[in-house]
Amino acid sequence: VREGTEIEFCAKAIKEEYQEHRDIQVVLPDVTFDRRIEIDLGGVTCIVQHVGGDHAADSVIVYVKEEKILFLGDCIYPKMYAEKVHYTVKEILRLLDELNAFDVDTYIPSHQRPWTKEEFRQETDKLRIIAKFTDRCGGDRQRIMSEYQAHVNRELKEDELETIAYFVNGY
Repeated sequence: VREGTEIEFCAKAIKEEYQEHRDIQVVLPDVTFDRRIEIDLGGVTCIVQHVGGDHAADSVIVYVKEEKILFLGDCIYPKMYAEKVHYTVKEILRLLDELNAFDVDTYIPSHQRPWTKEEFRQETDKLRIIAKFTDRCGGDRQRIMSEYQAHVNRELKEDELETIAYFVNGY
């Protein structure tokens, strides 16, 4: 953390995960792919696809075709390895378009409970609308908040305010 190669959030998580032993060995993969790989597991097909995103350029998703389940990993989260945690308008819109190409009933984000198709749509609608207002308002936090509040016609929730802050940080 002092060197700047790791952020406090992740350093803390690593300490919690590896309480017993700290001799962490990185094992290189047996299989690699460039953009997408389809794996037949005998009646179940998994598509592993590189999607990138603000969170990490190397983010991948796993789509279980027959079950219509999409494992999102961390791809939908903001960039944390930066001076300020942020989303960028262009990158989040590109990512959401890519994710929408899959026929999905259940979405599995890394740090939340599974989402239904409707819950995912609500989350992505929020991201798309805030991205649009961020662009339209030139990254002006107060204007974005005002526009979004008028759009939803209610007081803003904590997660919406946080998302607006992330877009402002990335503008």
